[in-house]
Amino acid sequence: MSTSKLRALNWYATLPVAGMLAFVGVMAAFFLYLHRTEADQQNQLLYRDVEWAQQSLSLRWRTNQDFVVANSPGWTQLSDAGNAVRPQLQELLKNNSDIQYIFWMDSRRSIRWIMPGLGSVAPQSRPIGQVIEDSAVFNAFTEARESSAPTYSPPFLGDANAPFVELHVPIFNDRAFIGTVAIGYNLLRSIQVTASEQMLARYKIDLADSGGNVLVSTSSRTIHDANLSYELPLNPPGHGIRLRAFAFETRPLLLDRILVTSVFGLSSVVLVGLGLLWYFARQRIKAESRLVEETHFRRAMEDSISTGMRVMDLKGKITYVNPAFCNMLGFAENELVGLDSPYPYWPIEQRQLHQDNLSSLLMGKIPPAGLRTEVQRKDGSRFFARMYVSPLKNKQGAQTGWMTSMTDITEPERIREQLRAAHEQFTTVMEQLDAAVCVLAGFESLPSNRLLFTNQRYRNFFGDQLQHTIIDLLKDEQRGPEVDIAFEHFSQSTQSSQWFELRWRPIRWVDQSEAILVLVSDITLRHGAQALLREQQERVERTSRLISMGEMASSLAHELNQPLTAISNYTMGGAARLQQALDRNEPVPTKDLSLMLEKTARQAERAGKVVRRIRDFVKRSEPDKQACSAQTIVEDALGLAEIDAKRMQMHIQVSLQEDLPMLMADPILIEQVLLNLMKNGMESMLNGQNRVLEVSAKAADQTIEICVADRGSGVSASDREKLFEPFFTTKADGMGMGLNICRTIVEFHQGRLTLNDRVGGGTEFVISLPVISLPVHSKRASPLDELTKPNASTNNINQQLTNQTATEQSETFAK
Repeated sequence: MSTSKLRALNWYATLPVAGMLAFVGVMAAFFLYLHRTEADQQNQLLYRDVEWAQQSLSLRWRTNQDFVVANSPGWTQLSDAGNAVRPQLQELLKNNSDIQYIFWMDSRRSIRWIMPGLGSVAPQSRPIGQVIEDSAVFNAFTEARESSAPTYSPPFLGDANAPFVELHVPIFNDRAFIGTVAIGYNLLRSIQVTASEQMLARYKIDLADSGGNVLVSTSSRTIHDANLSYELPLNPPGHGIRLRAFAFETRPLLLDRILVTSVFGLSSVVLVGLGLLWYFARQRIKAESRLVEETHFRRAMEDSISTGMRVMDLKGKITYVNPAFCNMLGFAENELVGLDSPYPYWPIEQRQLHQDNLSSLLMGKIPPAGLRTEVQRKDGSRFFARMYVSPLKNKQGAQTGWMTSMTDITEPERIREQLRAAHEQFTTVMEQLDAAVCVLAGFESLPSNRLLFTNQRYRNFFGDQLQHTIIDLLKDEQRGPEVDIAFEHFSQSTQSSQWFELRWRPIRWVDQSEAILVLVSDITLRHGAQALLREQQERVERTSRLISMGEMASSLAHELNQPLTAISNYTMGGAARLQQALDRNEPVPTKDLSLMLEKTARQAERAGKVVRRIRDFVKRSEPDKQACSAQTIVEDALGLAEIDAKRMQMHIQVSLQEDLPMLMADPILIEQVLLNLMKNGMESMLNGQNRVLEVSAKAADQTIEICVADRGSGVSASDREKLFEPFFTTKADGMGMGLNICRTIVEFHQGRLTLNDRVGGGTEFVISLPVISLPVHSKRASPLDELTKPNASTNNINQQLTNQTATEQSETFAK
């Protein structure tokens, strides 16, 4: 019914509103037509006025131009513009008040005479006898001379910053250019003379250059961009000068304003009145409609709610049930409404219990937690339900009955039982874990020793108290959840130390507060195994170095024999000189003895360096990372490898990049890796023709790459996969630990050891080690500087030292 009323109201209100809107539309169209007609008339008038002004100004300037062209040759006869030409000039100036001056300029641009306009004085910028140099006059003068035709200059500022344009007419005498006669136009005065008073009253007239800049304007008033405007090019003088006109704003007549205001005002009043009537009628119908809708909504809400609703009067008679209540019990609404107790959904054997509960409820004894009871459906099945009862009161506050809500709790009971079983399973699993588990409150609560949960293993390890060691480890800001923390704990019960590994992560506890889950695992056995493994690894590394030194023993003996032989020779030579001096009863030659002792000391120092270097290489067992130079490490390894190279008749080619960054590494371990790789490379080339081992080092993307490349037989695809495995070797007498130890050492330094094939045959091992961020600006001296030099063949250097030693010995014996 409310919908039909709204439709009828809308239909009746539409007719007068539509009529009034049609009237307003017709009036608006009429006024719009008048406005457009008036605008078109103004546009046409503006176009005609601007075109007339443009044509008038151009015609005047062309007439003056023709006059000057026809008469100017006679004006150059007298330099003082005498009586012969003065009447003509005065007539021209009299008829053109916008001409400010006329002058004659010879071929050197020197003014010979000048005549000011009527009521004007000679311009200061054009004195007689002066050569004109400004660009505007120069360009016009040059163009007139070259084209032999009248030329207008670009606009320029003259005296008092007034915009001017000059007309230059070339003068020739027997085809010889003798100068120009120039007329100076004041642009503002030209517009004022040409435009009528009506135009000046209706429009603001401007002259603008090619860039749109205003040269002159007849009014200083600001014109809105929406006003009528029109512009045309002005030629002469050309140069992009345009004549523009802007219409002053015109106001509608007062009568028109009053008429328009009255029509639209009365129409607005009528529309407002109709709108108010329609609004109040619509509000009334809407209120009625909302009341009906609210009734239906409440009924729909009661019907759609999943909780069963039952209303009883004060005596216990059922007066209302919702569909959910009926669906729960399987009874229809008419089967329940109007019934007194006992109700048909009470189980037969529990009717007395239900009757007692109903009597207590009717007496106002309402349990706040509700009443858990068992009810029976119409089909005989039963389920558990929880009922909540509250008094039902009318508008005046008087109680009229009891409102009961019933909820099926069969599923919640099942879920509660499952949760209890799951909790028992979780507790059983947590108590049987080998790892100690505890949950702590957030970081702010740690000093209060708040343990939210512990399992049996934690209590066995640490008791019921929170360990301060764990608190200190968790408070360390540098140890995040992704870091496994190992710590040692002394147990009072066993009187022994145990090693544990701690892992933690932030969690949300059951009350949504911040908590920390901590897992502590006993790693005492693993810690001991790792320590034993590290000790064995160090022994293997040291053994590998000893084996390398053993294989180089003969070469080392030869290397040490040279300085020792030199020392013996120098000593014997010195003794012989002393004996000769004593036999001859001559003074001892101290200078010669000092030189021989100095050479002896140098050879002894050389032998000591070799021995010390070998001892450091073999003796070191504990890793000792330190800032070291990659170039020095390579050179030290080359000093040892050169011994095998001479024995195997190999040549080592070295290429080191200058200013290599520093490494954080154990130099002895890296030297061991390099020595092993170089030794393997030389051994692979024993049966080959190309016996050159290439060693290079360069910086690349925050790393240093040290490359050892040979020209041997290479590595097969089947051997490549297990080349770095322990005890795998391709040598008949090899142990199979060298490359495995090398990879272990490189990975200990957070680096990589890779194997590549070379084009043309051979193998390339590349060691990539991370660098320290600070660059290397100076190179540390190598311990074997006496044996090696950067970027030179070690073989050549050793040969030079050998030759030098032999030469010194020969000189000694000669003396």
